[in-house]
Amino acid sequence: MIWIIKFFNALPKVDSEIVIQESEKIGAIEDLGPLLEPDPIGYSFNTPGWYLIGSLLLMGILYASYRWMKKYRSNAYRRDAIKAVNELNNSQDSDDAGSQLSALMIILKNAALKAYGRNAVASLHGNSWLIFLESKSKNTHFSQYESMISRSIYENHAPDKSELNELRNLSIKWIKTHA
Repeated sequence: MIWIIKFFNALPKVDSEIVIQESEKIGAIEDLGPLLEPDPIGYSFNTPGWYLIGSLLLMGILYASYRWMKKYRSNAYRRDAIKAVNELNNSQDSDDAGSQLSALMIILKNAALKAYGRNAVASLHGNSWLIFLESKSKNTHFSQYESMISRSIYENHAPDKSELNELRNLSIKWIKTHA
């Protein structure tokens, strides 16, 4: 018990006047009334920042549309070439296989002319033409069909239907993927 008395005596003495003054201050604050809150800030798009963001967004959409349209138009020759190859595929006759192969080579040549220009493509023929096709796209091995193409064009030997279909599919792949 003595230690409890010593503990309370060791505490600093509190002046009773300070306690009374503090309680009067608290009472004075309560007499002020309720807190007045400001009106909420209105949400409006009439600020200049929104016009700037809207303008930038609109310019971005217009630029992306322009780039897409430009790319779409520049690839029109690809769509036309694929359509022509598919039309060859639909008109498959066994007697007509040699002329289909010739038409397929013409379609490829036209697509290459539009993509790479006359100076780079027009003089190519035979093996150099097939190597050129292989160099412009990955995994298009036209060289393996060199003997079939030369026999068909120069010797009037009708190509095998399965090889012609493989070459047709390879041609479509080249048209879609050449750089």
